[in-house]
Amino acid sequence: MARILIVDDTAGIRKMLIRQLTRLGYETIGAEGGNEALKLFRTEKVDLVLLDQMMPEMDGLETYERIKTDVADYLPVIMITAHGSLTLAVAFLKKGGADFLEKPIDIEVLDFKIQQALNMAKLHDSLFKEQVALKAAKKAAKLKDEFLTSISHELRSPLTAIMGFSER
Repeated sequence: MARILIVDDTAGIRKMLIRQLTRLGYETIGAEGGNEALKLFRTEKVDLVLLDQMMPEMDGLETYERIKTDVADYLPVIMITAHGSLTLAVAFLKKGGADFLEKPIDIEVLDFKIQQALNMAKLHDSLFKEQVALKAAKKAAKLKDEFLTSISHELRSPLTAIMGFSER
């Protein structure tokens, strides 16, 4: 079951999303703003974030940037805002955001976008693990080559001397 952090300064929207998403089978927690969300990351495991843009202490873009630097390089974040614009959506997506929705929120559309973002996160995680395994395999192959070169040298040195003595 995916755990979703809902960051919105409007308590009614936060509670509605928690209620609706819980009915859909998600585990949810809420935060009133960016600073509270960043504190929650210290103690809570989160699979996805729903993030409001217009918040008083720290806006959504700044919160997202802090999540990327302080919490996880890749954590799917969907921005939800009543004050959307194409410019904001493009800026958020260029920074690596998973998706962008405007309020009022259609729960079916949100559920679909959450599923897409979670699937992309699984693919990202799988790709990352494959890259780590590939790097480890390359390092092991390099170490093996270095070991064989060293052993070859160590065996050749005495053999060269023995062959030299035998020719005399």
